[in-house]
Parts: sequence; structure tokens; C-alpha cells
Amino acid sequence: MNFTETEKWDNYAKNLGKTSFPMEIMEKYCEKGVVLDLGCGKGYHADHVRKFAAEVYAIDPSKLCIKEAKKQFPGIRFMVGSAYELPFNQETFDCVYAIDVIEHLDEPEKMLGEARRVLKEGGHLILQTPNYPIKRLYDLLNYMRPSVKWRRDWRDDPTHVSKFSFSSLEKSIGKFFTIKDIFSRNILLENRVAFLKASKRNKFGLLMGQKTIVVAKK
Repeated sequence: MNFTETEKWDNYAKNLGKTSFPMEIMEKYCEKGVVLDLGCGKGYHADHVRKFAAEVYAIDPSKLCIKEAKKQFPGIRFMVGSAYELPFNQETFDCVYAIDVIEHLDEPEKMLGEARRVLKEGGHLILQTPNYPIKRLYDLLNYMRPSVKWRRDWRDDPTHVSKFSFSSLEKSIGKFFTIKDIFSRNILLENRVAFLKASKRNKFGLLMGQKTIVVAKK
């Protein structure tokens, strides 16, 4: 990782907020394990996961993020580093998770290979990423809603350089892992229409969800 990459992510981190994730998934696969938060940002997910994991490591390319995370969440092993060259031995972790990270990577499969390398046999990868192309509709809808303060632009995030549909994501992860579960979240009107809430694992739901979540096993 060179200085230019670090500087890029430090600039991105200045406006980085919290990303959401259904934590019951994390608890199911990370409980009492040695866990790696890959692309940890400012450490909010790592702070939650340490409540039920045995030990939590967290890595991010942004020096700014890691500096803030260390201040706010002592006791977690935060470090600056690249997803392409993880500074860990083979078969170190019971679980690796990457929440809204893979879409920012020019070489996503290089990260997947590294995640596989550092996972123990039988360990799990948990991954969340925006679901393209439907994600662009959600961007527009959020931009039009005055209650959504963070969406100030209808255009796509320029740091999203790898844009996955659920099927292309499934294909890439399947090169390295056995997929145990794949489902969508944040389907438009899911809280008002029972059918939509129940469709998160069928093809319609996977096409329509704002985010895709994958649980895969080494």
C-alpha cells in the first residue's frame, strides 16, 4: 500500500458514517471466535462484535480511521493495512467479515483470496455490498426524500469501482468459498408488504434488495 492509497482513504474517511448490518448474522458466526473486521472504518462494527467474540482484529487502509478507532474503542487490535496483503498467518481466524467494502476495491477477488488464506478450515466469510443495478433506484429515491439528510446527490458513489449484482457476487465468492446463505435487505416497501419481507432469499427479492449479504464457508 503506497501513500497515495492511504491519502485517498483518509480523504474518504472524513465523511464516513456508520453502515448498518443485521448483527444477529454476525453473532451467529462470530460468537466465541477469533474475528477479523476487514475494512473496519472507524470501528463501530468491531466494537459490537467484541461483545460476543473471543478476540477481534480490525484493519483499514485509512490511518485517520484507525487513529480514531483506537481512541474510541480500546481493547480491539486495530491496524493500518491493505485487504490485498493481510498481515496475518494462514488459518488465523474463525470468521472474517467485510461490510460495504468489496465495492471499493479494484481487485475484489484478490481480497477474497486473502480472506480465504487467513480463515481456518471451516471458518466463515460474511460480506455485505450494495446490490446493482437496483441500488441506483434507491439512490434516487433517497435523494428525493427530504428526511434523508445524508443523501445530497443522486449520482453514484465514485469510490464504488466494483459494482456487483447478487449473481455476479455469488459467482466471484463461489471461486473461493462454499456459499451457505445469500439474501437481500432493505427491499422497498418490505415493512408494508408481507410478500416482500418474505422474499429476501428468492430471485425476486435478491434482484430488488438495496444490499446483498453472503455467508460463505471455507
